[in-house]
Amino acid sequence: NEMILALAKQSFVAIPDKWSEFFILYENNRYKWFESYITIDTAYQLFHLYYDCVLKAIEKGKFRTAVFQACDALAREAETQLKAATKPESKKVFQTLADLFALARLLEESSLEKAKASLLKLPKDQQPRIVADLEEVFAATGPKQSAILGRTVDFSQFKVRGHYEGNPLLESYFRIVMLFGQMPLQVFDGKLKNPSEDFPLILGLAFLGKKAQADKKSVVEILSDLSSPLDFLVGETEDIAFSRLPGLLGDDLIPANPDDVANPQLQKKAFEKLALFPKPQVRPFTGPQILVFPQRATLDSVIMQRLVYKAIGTDANPRMLPKLLDVMAGLGSDRARDLLLNTLKESRYEKYQSTLESIIKEVAALPEGEWNKNLYRGWLASFRDLFLNKDKPTETFTKFPAWTDRILNATLGSLTTLRHDTLLYNKQGGAEAGEGGETMTRVYPLTRVDPYPAVYGRLRGLVLELYGRMKARGFLKDKPENEQSEEKFDPILSLSDEGVALKLAKLFETLETTARKQEKEEALTEEEREKLFGIGRDLEHLTLVLYSPAQDFATIFQEELSLVADVFTGDATCLEAAIGRVFNILVRQGPTNGLETIYRSGIYSYFEFESPLSKRLSDKEWRKRILTNDLPPLPEWVRSYLVGELPKLDPEHDAPQIMPE
Repeated sequence: NEMILALAKQSFVAIPDKWSEFFILYENNRYKWFESYITIDTAYQLFHLYYDCVLKAIEKGKFRTAVFQACDALAREAETQLKAATKPESKKVFQTLADLFALARLLEESSLEKAKASLLKLPKDQQPRIVADLEEVFAATGPKQSAILGRTVDFSQFKVRGHYEGNPLLESYFRIVMLFGQMPLQVFDGKLKNPSEDFPLILGLAFLGKKAQADKKSVVEILSDLSSPLDFLVGETEDIAFSRLPGLLGDDLIPANPDDVANPQLQKKAFEKLALFPKPQVRPFTGPQILVFPQRATLDSVIMQRLVYKAIGTDANPRMLPKLLDVMAGLGSDRARDLLLNTLKESRYEKYQSTLESIIKEVAALPEGEWNKNLYRGWLASFRDLFLNKDKPTETFTKFPAWTDRILNATLGSLTTLRHDTLLYNKQGGAEAGEGGETMTRVYPLTRVDPYPAVYGRLRGLVLELYGRMKARGFLKDKPENEQSEEKFDPILSLSDEGVALKLAKLFETLETTARKQEKEEALTEEEREKLFGIGRDLEHLTLVLYSPAQDFATIFQEELSLVADVFTGDATCLEAAIGRVFNILVRQGPTNGLETIYRSGIYSYFEFESPLSKRLSDKEWRKRILTNDLPPLPEWVRSYLVGELPKLDPEHDAPQIMPE
């Protein structure tokens, strides 16, 4: 009754369900001859899968090789300069750097046991200094004192999660890159006024960059080559990358020999140069810092950082964690702003409302070029297109406030996938302190799409730009077979990288064309109706190939779209954003041929909650919670369009199954 009343009142309603993938729902529609409604959630899910697939491909290939080469070269050079140094203070510098890069080399191993076995090959006096940090990296329990650097490091960040979990090649890559992004050398002391005690190490690192080589290439050049694609995929760094030190310091401030790292005058001049570097926007309380492989400062991270303590709240009432609604309000969602201020009462924190209003104005003033500067920013821009109602849809159901909530939920789900994909590179803020072969002869059921052609067009452009840029830099394979195939998606599992990109772009083009025809109330051609009718099959094949490009079919059907990403680190907890199983949505539209039609589709289910730092969740742990019905509550505001309670899952029957042979 509640569902029928909602359909009658606002022409759409969502119902909790337990679909593990969008394509399963659409295929169910096809087999049962139901009318389908293709949601923007589905389009975002496909784009996430493609983005994640491309990122994994370049990480397992050239990125991993380059990082390992740089790591080995820096470790060897640090050992060489340790032997060459004559002053005790200089030897201490290169001993610390040798220990750090020796630890990085040990992280190439897939397990703590194998790493400890390799540790025994190092000099005996070096082993005790490294083993403590090695154990902390694999334990990943929380902030602890680093035996190598002699300062607190958040070892919980080394918990392997995201798309790295379960793949030994990517797990080792994750730990090394996280090491290089989590152990900074500071320019300023704790009060951000005087030089830190790290300048001997900073000069030592610059000296290693000048000397270390692999395959006749300098390590600086090797790491610089990785920076450009990440600038496009995620965004630019705001911390000082090790590879930039030579350019920032100049030849006159790079030590001429290993003992020069202890030269006080050289340290003073280096501080004067590096102190001019801009203060970071994410974790600004650290001041400028040097990292071997720094993470990226994205717009959403900057927004969240500006809305937590000490910028927001007081010592007695600090706002320690943001909400992803902060990001959506900053991007232009009036509904997110209203929820934050009037429902969640976030203005109880001092300076919250005034800062949020400033952020909204600043983001609104960004020129169009800023939204196109990298792929990550383009993804965020698609949310802004929705919030600003760029397409001005005319359908009745889009006029209801509950529809605004439904679209807000879609963007939160998509942002969660984006943060999940970029977890290793995205700088977290912190608060201070089967085909059946059947032949259909009937008229195809009706199909509609979410009325947002500009978003589909933007996603199509991002797919082609992502493929084009990565192909031009040699990160993607060049196999011509089937690339131009116009067959139905049956052969997609054998497509090349270009073939997949073209198929996905073509699908987004179809959705854009359909949405524009809906705007004008133009009839779809029979070919277009047939293609939309088969959307479940197309989604299934694209999903499978993007989950498993290496055609490892044995585990394909164990995948599901649910995932989790920690997006912000507080004092003792982190903010987790997650998507669960796909919910149903019913949309009422008409009249068509004198009749109203109810269409069925799927939408994201979105969750946001806190976890202790020592218990950052991986996808595997989150999916176990889903199967055991151990879920946090849904946001209260989704009840404007969602009726019914979460279904109880049976761990035996509702887990994704291995594909039968």
